[in-house]
Formats: sequence, C-alpha cells, structure tokens
Amino acid sequence: IASRAKIRYSYREATSWSVLVLDKSTMSEEEVVDHLPALKASCAKHCPAQKKEYNACKQRIAKLGEGDCEAWFFDFLHCVDHCVAPQAFKKLK
Repeated sequence: IASRAKIRYSYREATSWSVLVLDKSTMSEEEVVDHLPALKASCAKHCPAQKKEYNACKQRIAKLGEGDCEAWFFDFLHCVDHCVAPQAFKKLK
C-alpha cells in the first residue's frame, strides 16, 4: 500500500490514532510549493525598526550573558505577519 498511496496519520484524542489512506490516482501530480518562506523574507524588509531593536537586544544579551529577547522577537514577527497575511492566501489555488 505504501508504494501506491500516500498515508496520512492524524492524532485524535489522547489515545487514538487514525490512518487515512489516499489513493494516488485521485491526487494531483503537481509539486506543492510553499510560498510562505519567500513571503516572510520579503516582508522582513518592511520591518527595519523592529529588526533593529531585536538585533540590539541580541547584542546586549550576548554581552550580559543572561536574559532573553522574546518580546522584541515577537514584535518583529508581528510586523512580518501583518505584512504576510494579506498576501498569503492570494498564492493558493
């Protein structure tokens, strides 16, 4: 079966697993392309202030040897996600 079909496992509840066997004859032969990494990279250019603050925090932490930059990282991610969100679904079929 594994050579003729793709198998997808999904976890349900705390103790049960379900197995879904997908027949290759019903599946598209196109390669799936993930556009999200490219979108995130292009949108990161639109968030220079947040990236600068995050990098400055990383340098401070490297000097001090303790702490984290979680808040600055999430500020940067929020900016990137705000840019990516409207574009992400345009690329889907």
